[in-house]
Amino acid sequence: MLRRVSATPPAVVFQPVRRLTITQLLAMTLAMGAVLYVGAYLWLFSGYLADDAYIHARIARNLYAFGVPYYNPGEAVAGSSSVLWTLLLAAVFVVTGPSIAVLPWITAASVLGLCGGLVVLLKPRLGFLAATFTALLIVIVSTLHIAVLGMETPLALLVWILSLIAWRRQQWGRVGFFAALAYGVRPEFAVWIILCGLLAETWPARWQVARGAAGPLLAIACYQWFFFGSLIPQTVRAKSIIYSLTFSEFLGQAGLPWGSAFMLVVLAALLVKYVRSQPRWMIGLVGFPVVVGALYAIQHTFVFSWYTPAIWLPLMVACALLVQRRTAYLLLVLALALFVPLTSSFWEAFGVLRGDQYAFREALASRRVEQYLTIGAGLAQQYPEATVMTAEIGGLGWVFPGRIIDAVGLVTPDALRYHPLSVPEQRSSHLIGAIPPQAVPEFKPELVVSMSLFSEAWRAAGTPGYHLLHEYPVVPPVEGQPSTVWGSDVTHVWLRR
Repeated sequence: MLRRVSATPPAVVFQPVRRLTITQLLAMTLAMGAVLYVGAYLWLFSGYLADDAYIHARIARNLYAFGVPYYNPGEAVAGSSSVLWTLLLAAVFVVTGPSIAVLPWITAASVLGLCGGLVVLLKPRLGFLAATFTALLIVIVSTLHIAVLGMETPLALLVWILSLIAWRRQQWGRVGFFAALAYGVRPEFAVWIILCGLLAETWPARWQVARGAAGPLLAIACYQWFFFGSLIPQTVRAKSIIYSLTFSEFLGQAGLPWGSAFMLVVLAALLVKYVRSQPRWMIGLVGFPVVVGALYAIQHTFVFSWYTPAIWLPLMVACALLVQRRTAYLLLVLALALFVPLTSSFWEAFGVLRGDQYAFREALASRRVEQYLTIGAGLAQQYPEATVMTAEIGGLGWVFPGRIIDAVGLVTPDALRYHPLSVPEQRSSHLIGAIPPQAVPEFKPELVVSMSLFSEAWRAAGTPGYHLLHEYPVVPPVEGQPSTVWGSDVTHVWLRR
């Protein structure tokens, strides 16, 4: 039996278009502006690689070319504390060839990945648009300048944020796995592994964290022992001997005036107070920068600029997650505690708008590396078989293929017997890793290259057995720009008589 079906189509219900609120439009505009700013920043300041970035690159190049992760191919010394960063660079060199040009791309990708991880972490609390802008702002203030330097910290923070996200989702194996990878990139993330193990909710969860971390940690340990016969990198040992800082020097090197240091302690105390009622992953988020910062302060560690993002970024993320109306003053305390990086970011922002490359906070320090590249290239042509002693082994070592003796001891352990040098007799500050006068006659290098700052004691002794071959300005001269770096205006090259 046939049934009659009505040919009348169903009524179409039109839903009114949902308009964006003023707040959403503002958040979208700010987020888009921040994205454009990050891109412009990375493009404008991409030429400012740190001297230490070239150290990692030379070690990775030797691993690619000779199969050994040594700074000098015949000397089994752990000249890098970042195992996974070295391996990553070597792997990239297999594809691209040993080119320093890949560094900005790797660090830029790490920054973008870090921003994405922060958005995932902040979105449940702030919403997508606000989380995007907040994540970009946090990265701009804390980490973006390190990406320009070509250092490994952005990658370490990216892996760390993956561990934190896994913790929030209670994916315990991934927590341990990513925590161990973060340690493989930056050694201070050993603290994070310990916190993950201690603060996981249950004993089975702690066991899964340990299992997740065991594989990468065992691989890193085997790698270190196989190539170097030690689990502690030479760089860690050398820096602890050379840089015997006072507490005031520690604060100055860390970029913390006494007022900022006090506010940082207040901020840490407030975060510890408010986080006690939060989930354990939040306690770990606050505990990590507090413990790392305390260890640095207790040991008076020489805090290089690429150390600080591991403290600043977690503190800023914790504030973003904890701030409510009744705790809005946390943002003021945060701003006072981070006055120096906030101010630096402010002036860099004006520099990006003007297209001023010298607005970068470490422009002069990075420009000196350009001069080392020029000097090293010239020596490679004239004295390719020579042995060179220097106090800064990055840029010079990248372009000079021969053996380099590190007077500071990072890759030449025997030089450490003359350290630490006395202050002010042999160096003007505990912050300086200078050339020991006794090391030159012992090692007998054909060439000695040094900024005037690092050769004060040796020049005072008359540079016996050597004559001045050439004198360079510390940075390539640019009209209207400073020409002095750390009180030095020349870099000397001496030749053995």
